[in-house]
Amino acid sequence: MSCDSAADDSTTLLSPIVNDALTSKRHVHILPHGSFSLGCLNAVKIESLARSIDSVVLTAQREAEEAQAAQLAMQLALEAAREAAAREEAEAEAQAARDEDRRILEMDLQSAIDAQRMEEEDEQRREEEERGLEEAVRKAAERAETARQAEAILASITAAGF
Repeated sequence: MSCDSAADDSTTLLSPIVNDALTSKRHVHILPHGSFSLGCLNAVKIESLARSIDSVVLTAQREAEEAQAAQLAMQLALEAAREAAAREEAEAEAQAARDEDRRILEMDLQSAIDAQRMEEEDEQRREEEERGLEEAVRKAAERAETARQAEAILASITAAGF
């Protein structure tokens, strides 16, 4: 039986990437479409081929899982970054709302203070006007009293014959 017999060909059903890894990493050379001649292998070579295929397939699986895990980690990190950005934006909006509320409150307080000051000034002006009016009434009463006393003195002088 010849090593070149097509009847003894077997296929590995491995992907071209794994076939390339067998060649580059384990120095196992098989045909590009993944077939080899089983008739050319002895027990030691079969064992070596099996171990090489096992190693390369497990390495490829591990690398694929690591790549998938890295991709998932990137997606999670991206989602976390988006959530953090959304949270920061919400916090900024909340801070802006608090600042606006504080500004409105300060304006309301200033308006209340101004209204209170104006009310106090009006009250003070009314009290001053009231005091002025009371003073005018008191002076008018004093003048009337003085005039009455003057008339009484004049009447008593006139009655005494002077």
